[in-house]
Amino acid sequence: MFEKEKIIPFIKRNIWLAIKPIWLFFMFLLGLTLILALPLAIFEYSFSASELDVMECAFVVYLVIFTRNYILHCRSINAPKVRKIITPFVNFAHMNLLFTSVIALVMLAFKGSLELLLTVPIVDLGSVMFEIFIELIEEATLIPLFDFIFFFLSVLAFQYSFHKVSSFSYVFTSASDKGSNQKNFEGATIK
Repeated sequence: MFEKEKIIPFIKRNIWLAIKPIWLFFMFLLGLTLILALPLAIFEYSFSASELDVMECAFVVYLVIFTRNYILHCRSINAPKVRKIITPFVNFAHMNLLFTSVIALVMLAFKGSLELLLTVPIVDLGSVMFEIFIELIEEATLIPLFDFIFFFLSVLAFQYSFHKVSSFSYVFTSASDKGSNQKNFEGATIK
């Protein structure tokens, strides 16, 4: 029926097709949660405009402009609605996971806790990692330019979302246009 060389890639592809929607759903929820928590990070002490510094004001203005432009862009392309909605949240979650992991590893290496993690028994590893993670969260705000790096990476993640949603677009062709060449949003010719 199937050859062995065709079965293994078939199984891998179907496993990925089953896992990918679950992964995207959880990344969407994480990204949504992180974006909803942004006001708590920006307004650390009180919800007043006097607390905002220039960088935070610029980031808030950027978010407003990005949201407007993203909505206008999504109206002008033919991409699946689900992809239009989840793309910024998923990319923001990926950026946060990467940023948090790098900061945690650097801080663990400087504190010497990396060797501690290697000597802890597997059974206790989860509780020890949680304790270290709580300490890292408290110390992370002391890193110079931490907010600037976070806001800069957030802008990059949102701009990547703006670009990425275009790659999900497709062009509908009618029966009369089948022979003609059309171009999609990125300029590639569709026959």
